Amino acid sequence: MLHRHPLIQITIAVASLASIGIFIHKSDIEPIATGFYRCLFSLPLLYISNKLIAQPLIKPPLTISSRKLTLLTLIGGIGLGMDMCVWNLSFNYTTMAESNLIVNLTPLLLLPVTIFYFKEKVSPLVIVPFIVAITGLYVLVFGATASHEVHITGDIMAFIAAIFYALFVVVTKIAADNGADMGKYILQVSAYCAILLLGGGIIAGEHWLPHSLWGWIDLLLLAFISQIFGQLFLAQAMKRVPLQISSVFLLLQPIFAASYGFIFFNEKLSIKQIGGAIAVLIAVYLFKRIEQLGKQTN
Repeated sequence: MLHRHPLIQITIAVASLASIGIFIHKSDIEPIATGFYRCLFSLPLLYISNKLIAQPLIKPPLTISSRKLTLLTLIGGIGLGMDMCVWNLSFNYTTMAESNLIVNLTPLLLLPVTIFYFKEKVSPLVIVPFIVAITGLYVLVFGATASHEVHITGDIMAFIAAIFYALFVVVTKIAADNGADMGKYILQVSAYCAILLLGGGIIAGEHWLPHSLWGWIDLLLLAFISQIFGQLFLAQAMKRVPLQISSVFLLLQPIFAASYGFIFFNEKLSIKQIGGAIAVLIAVYLFKRIEQLGKQTN
């Protein structure tokens, strides 16, 4: 049902991805090991979901060789795995607000790829909502009444994570455009992520066993919500949503994160932050309107 409404699907995906920081902070174990279990536990969940989701009677043909698809999948796994590793570690050095803001610079990194590699037509008007979105995102994160201490190390790590995530998004878009089965693709990407994070956790000397039953439940929920409702839904929606639109929808992540903070931790938004949230929503709406007008004129 949701595959017929890609914008709803991508919104659910972004809302799910926004919850990742909560599980990381509540985890009984270190960041890289937490990322490993996120990928490991997602494997059977993704396999089952692939079997349960009805496949279309007519599948788009695969327009690239199996060898190239395997390479794309490996690169996607490395990109997403390094994003998880570096972003999870950034929480040890900087605030969630700073880390989320910097990671959400991904759309800025994707826009040149959209124009020069995918050859997608981008209206000059797109710069207006894009600036509004970035401005609103900045105000949302830094408009709190309490001041934030800047942690340069964590900020740099979050920016590196944004680069790796942009790599994952681009490779996933290429695979989707060439007819790849997104269910199988995300399953294989998660397997590569688990292997990469296992190696990283061993090198870092992290602990691998949670201290309580709730610790295991936290890891299981992280895997289910982030991979099934997050990455899988995002990958499926990207097959029907232009890259510049899907990348801007990622800007909704801090809004959902702020909402979770208010609901679960009574973290209230300042007037400036509410204004920033509204600005981002307006920007997303303007992006969609520009896309629709572009299709009508072509």
